[in-house]
Amino acid sequence: MDGVFRHVEALASFLLEHGHQVHLAYSDVRGSDRLTQSVAKVTAAGGKTANLAVSNAPGPGDVAALLKLRKLVMEAKPEVIHAHSSKAGALARALRGLGVRQPIFYTPHAYYGLSGKGGVKSLVFNAVETVLGRIGTTINLSEGERAFARDVLRIPQARLRLIANPVDCARFRPADAVKRLEIRAALGVPVNALLLGSVGRLAFQKDPLTLYRVFAKACQSRPELWLYHLGDGELSAECEALADELGIRSRIIRRTYLSEPLSFYQALDGMILTS
Repeated sequence: MDGVFRHVEALASFLLEHGHQVHLAYSDVRGSDRLTQSVAKVTAAGGKTANLAVSNAPGPGDVAALLKLRKLVMEAKPEVIHAHSSKAGALARALRGLGVRQPIFYTPHAYYGLSGKGGVKSLVFNAVETVLGRIGTTINLSEGERAFARDVLRIPQARLRLIANPVDCARFRPADAVKRLEIRAALGVPVNALLLGSVGRLAFQKDPLTLYRVFAKACQSRPELWLYHLGDGELSAECEALADELGIRSRIIRRTYLSEPLSFYQALDGMILTS
């Protein structure tokens, strides 16, 4: 699962722990054990759920998904609707045209157009965001994202709210020396290695190819460097091929998924972000 799911999972858990009613619309197209657990947790607390069964790209199943979503809203009667990422944001805000009047909040988790890739696809996504940005309230997670929404997408400032991602410092704490050594030994990391980490979907927005090129260059002067790379995606094969080409495959630990990511962070000496 990607970072958007982790965000929704944490938010739903927080709300449930504080006594709020939560209903969940989701898609199992990219499912995991954590998704199954989240759906069960919401259901056990008395919430309603709906599997929209759509991918994150536009498709013919979106109309059926929209109707399923409306049915869930009509039955659950939530006080607030909160959508995450572009597909969910489009479906939730389209509910306005179907008579839904509850307040709608939308968190993009980085607009597609922010990639700078250009092309027809970016133009279409930007146009959709510009139109739908007039519906509900958009929650931006960074100043740069809010500036893009305001200056490029021309979404009215009054529709935008900046709320940075929180970190649960009680949960995400450094491991003690013994535990840290155990985690690194299980990964096969040499005792004196400097372990850098990167986590994210292997897609152009996250730019893992630049990550590998920069890491290879750094290894030339720092032979103790290792990379722990967590994630999967459409660039997986290209990443593997580039690692072979650059001669760094033996210095990279690859994991496509961890149900519990805490051990990933506890193993590291530092992080690399290329998105």
